[in-house]
Order: sequence, then C-alpha cells, then structure tokens
Amino acid sequence: LQVDRNFEIGDWLEIASGVQKAVGQVREITWRSTTLVGFSDEMITLPNRFMANATISNFSPPENPIVRRQIFRLAYGENVDLTKQILERTVSGIGEIRGIPAPWAYVSDANENWIEIKIVYFIDNYGAQFNIGDKVYTRGVEALKAGGVKLGRQVVELADKT
Repeated sequence: LQVDRNFEIGDWLEIASGVQKAVGQVREITWRSTTLVGFSDEMITLPNRFMANATISNFSPPENPIVRRQIFRLAYGENVDLTKQILERTVSGIGEIRGIPAPWAYVSDANENWIEIKIVYFIDNYGAQFNIGDKVYTRGVEALKAGGVKLGRQVVELADKT
C-alpha cells in the first residue's frame, strides 16, 4: 500500500470487501494498518492485509470531481423549463459546487401527481457532500417557492362505497 501510493493522508476513501464497507478520511498509514476518520469522527483502523484484498475507491483526486444529485418533485402541470432554470441558477450559486462542469437539471420521472426533476452537480470535497446536499435542497426549495413553482405531493383518493 505504501509503495503503490493509490491514496495518501487526507484522501477520502471507501473500502469494500464483501459485505464489509468503511468510509473515511485517511489519517495515518503505517506498515501494519491504515487509520481513517469517519463522518462521525469515529476512528477506523483497517489492517493492511484487509486493505490489500479490498476494493478501494478514492474520492479525492482533483481531476475527478464527485458527482451528486438531488431530486425535486413538482406538482403535475408546473412549468418544467422554468423549474430547470431556477434550479440550475440556484445550485450554480453555491460556492462549494464546481462551475465546470456546470450543474444541470432534467426530467427523470413523471406520474399523475408530480414531475420529478433531478439536478446533477459536481463537488470536490467528499467529506462535505451531506452539508452541500442540504444546501442544494433547502436553497432549491426556497428558490422554487419564490419563483411561484408548486412542489408535488402524493395524492390519495378514497372512493366512497356507500
């Protein structure tokens, strides 16, 4: 592991072997083990023997941005083009989101209750993905409401059998 240099201190890794999976930021690499700090600041120490046989995904290289998405459901009949414009503009304004490639929105599903719009965006900091996702959702909802776009909701109709 130390010779290959597939990751270094500070990198965000996902290590998977069978049903076992660990995610964290590399804190220390020794000849015996690799120590990660998880999302909840827990210390995860993995023997290098385990690491050598595991699938390791490194989410830190700057040339490989991390792709994330958020789903918004509009009330059926709302203006899809306006919604996509609002979401793309709003998400582009969040500082932690890359400008290139730019965020983009598209219709991913529809039914009689709503139209589902996905906004895809790119980030550099794997450790901040949940905080950034929260900003995308809350700012997106606020911007859609301010733009007069109604969000969708599940509608259940009950038939009266009397």
